[in-house]
Amino acid sequence: MKVLIIIGSLALVTGELASSDCNGVVVRGKCHEKEVLADNLDRPFRIIVDFHTNVLYFSYSIDNNTVSGYLDLNTKELGNITQVPEGFAHAVDQNRHEVYIGTFNKDGIYKFFYNNKTAERVGANGVDIWSMFYKDELYYSTYPDEVVYTLKNGESIELEDMKGNEAEIFVVDRDDYEFFKNGSGLYGKRRGTTDADLYDTQIIVRSLVTDVFGVIHACSENGIYVVDKNKKMLEKIADIDDGFSLAFDRDNNMVYSDSLQIIRLKLKSGDF
Repeated sequence: MKVLIIIGSLALVTGELASSDCNGVVVRGKCHEKEVLADNLDRPFRIIVDFHTNVLYFSYSIDNNTVSGYLDLNTKELGNITQVPEGFAHAVDQNRHEVYIGTFNKDGIYKFFYNNKTAERVGANGVDIWSMFYKDELYYSTYPDEVVYTLKNGESIELEDMKGNEAEIFVVDRDDYEFFKNGSGLYGKRRGTTDADLYDTQIIVRSLVTDVFGVIHACSENGIYVVDKNKKMLEKIADIDDGFSLAFDRDNNMVYSDSLQIIRLKLKSGDF
């Protein structure tokens, strides 16, 4: 027992030293350097990366309206997606390399073609899109009623196993486990079932995403978390300031946004 206490104490001290010596962000005890990808944006939000092209999509505010933008992580080309009015939410079909943008002006959901910067409306007219996610099919939640739908061949269908549950954000992990966040907390449940487990009520989750391996991560104002399904809780893996949104690039580097910037975290050289 004494040996275990000593080892635990050493681990704690090591973690404190790593944090104090790191000029970036400590993730799981490892120092990660901060690479500012974009600056002077007004609340960049709903970020996601197309792993095929390594292009990041996001929304932000201009003159009290929302605008979708893109950022090529290879070339650093940055631009607005003017073809989609008031773009807000984003999803990517990583298998077909298709990008979807949901609007916040009841104009529906668009498919965006990055190569020629064109867009076409694919459905969900008449509602404000609050969040979107793609796994096998396109899911989206609406505002303010927080209902989850699927969109296929232009037809919107309320997700059967989410009826009775409000959801601001809805995602599905690699094991077909569904997670959703609403005003009362974060919940998780097996796909196709209706009973959900409560994971957290205290952390204000602003973003729920999957990494390249399909593992669910969450972002709050002051931290990045990974979902622990065994313990049914959120495990904090990094401290950040003013976090708004979270994504992963194709190399599984974390990318997060605060109220002004989009920042990529890369493991510091030699800190393996």
